[in-house]
Amino acid sequence: MLRRYVHLRHLIAGPFLSPPSPIVYLQRWCSGSVDSSLDPSRRQNKQSTSKFETSPTGNPNKSSMVNGDTGKEGPIALPPTKRLAIVTCMDARINPFSQLGIDLGEAHIIRNAGGVARDALRSLIISQRLLGTREIAVYHHTGCGLVTMTTPGLQKLVKDADPTNAEAGKQIDNIDFLEYGPDLEKSVRDDVQFLQNSPLILKGTKITGWIWDVETEKASQVV
Repeated sequence: MLRRYVHLRHLIAGPFLSPPSPIVYLQRWCSGSVDSSLDPSRRQNKQSTSKFETSPTGNPNKSSMVNGDTGKEGPIALPPTKRLAIVTCMDARINPFSQLGIDLGEAHIIRNAGGVARDALRSLIISQRLLGTREIAVYHHTGCGLVTMTTPGLQKLVKDADPTNAEAGKQIDNIDFLEYGPDLEKSVRDDVQFLQNSPLILKGTKITGWIWDVETEKASQVV
């Protein structure tokens, strides 16, 4: 199935224009204003859309996104150049780099189970206060395993695995797994509202909320 996204660099109208931010890209995609003919998966050129190459031994090598070969000269700067932080799930099917068309060095990707904003707050404080991000995108997805779990259920799972480990049982009782229900739009709105109301998030920060459909490979903006 063809990937249904367009890398930001393919949206540039000319050599003197800067590409839009990942959030602008998502808004264009949702409104249908992105030209699907620009989808790199439909084009044959020297820039392979595959993230992996097969070595002579048949073993997959790491992708350029993993091994640091971004095609850019020189070291990558520490602060993200797009001043963007994305809060998303640790689910292995979620790849904000390819789905949003961003490269290494352009955004902070903060991941946890469910992409929960409260769990990401520590990282967001560092991202904003030390590294200059001024935009946050909450990025949830369909088929998230967190909606099938509960804190009491996970606590019981850990305790039952080793009933004699009293210290593990004590510590797990103090962990809230921050699960949310099957209403993804509500979970996104709740996370955005939490960040908007948090005194630890800088005033004036642009905060948006999104749902990625893992089946259709489309993103929709909720907030």
